[in-house]
Amino acid sequence: MPSEHPTNPLDDRRKAQEEEYFRKQNQEAAEKLKARLGLESSGIDDKELVAKLAEAGFDSDSSRALYMVPLVEVAWADGKMQGEERTQILSFARERGIDSTSKAYGLVEKWLNCQPSDNQYELAKSLIGPIVAHSKSNHPEAKEWVLKASQKVAEATGGLFGFGFKMVSKDEAEVIDRLSKKLK
Repeated sequence: MPSEHPTNPLDDRRKAQEEEYFRKQNQEAAEKLKARLGLESSGIDDKELVAKLAEAGFDSDSSRALYMVPLVEVAWADGKMQGEERTQILSFARERGIDSTSKAYGLVEKWLNCQPSDNQYELAKSLIGPIVAHSKSNHPEAKEWVLKASQKVAEATGGLFGFGFKMVSKDEAEVIDRLSKKLK
C-alpha cells in the first residue's frame, strides 16, 4: 500500500541544509558569548561597551589593537604608510604587550599594510573613545599615552636622513587635534 504522502527526494538535502544553518548559528552565538566573557574578564566592566566590541568581532585579544587605531590613523593621514611610521607603531604595539603572534598584532599589521577602509576599522575608530574613557579608572594614563604615541608616529618621518627637526604634516596635526578632542 503506497504512502499517503510521497517522500520528496529533496527532503534529506533540505534537512541537512537546515541542520548546517543552525549549527553555524549556534557556533556564531557561542563565539560571541566567548568573546563577551573574555572581554569582561579582561577588565572591561561596561556591559554596553562589551556588547559593542563583541558584536564588532573583537575579543579580549583583538581588542588590544584598538589602542593602535589612532596611531594608524595618524600614519595614514597623508595617504601613505612610511617605513618609519610602521616601525614606530609596531614598537608601540610591543610596548603595550601585543605579541607578534596575537590576533591584535595581525589586525594592526593588516591596517598598516593597506589603508583601512573596512567596517571593522571604522567601528574601531568609534570605539577608541569609550575604551580610553573606560581605561581611566584602571589606567589613567591611557589618554596621554595615545596622544603622545600618536605625536611620535607623526614625528617619525622628516628631517634629513632621520636627523634634525621632524615636521608634522598638516593632515597629521589635524588627526591628532580631532583625537585630542574626542578623548576628552
